[in-house]
Amino acid sequence: MARILDAMLEAGVEISARELARRHPTIRSASSFTRIAPRRAILERYRLDQQRIQRVAANANKQSRGSLAKQLAEKEIKLTELQRQVDLLQASHVAMLRALGEMGGFGAWSKFFERSEPLRRALLEMGALPHADVLDMPSEPKR
Repeated sequence: MARILDAMLEAGVEISARELARRHPTIRSASSFTRIAPRRAILERYRLDQQRIQRVAANANKQSRGSLAKQLAEKEIKLTELQRQVDLLQASHVAMLRALGEMGGFGAWSKFFERSEPLRRALLEMGALPHADVLDMPSEPKR
């Protein structure tokens, strides 16, 4: 579904459940995309992306190439700075959690995030949670 929607977005085809059903190899009914919540959410996200792209393109047509190049350069600088900040925050977050774990408080932090599994999962995907391989320690031989 996402591959078809990506192709539609790239080709400038209006994204709709009906058009998606026409292009999908197995699902022929538009309601199969609108009736099922996860599919509907994906479709809506692509519709919003298409609207955003159309707005940007309309604004770009009104501006000079020089102005667009300047805006693009400014956005790239801002993006680089934001990525640097995310990397720094991620590293400090991992260090803080390691320190907390060494002091024995990681269990409380972990319990707090048990109630908010999506946040914990997002932190894990970002690499903002420490991880370690747990190895069995050989027991000392009896004397």
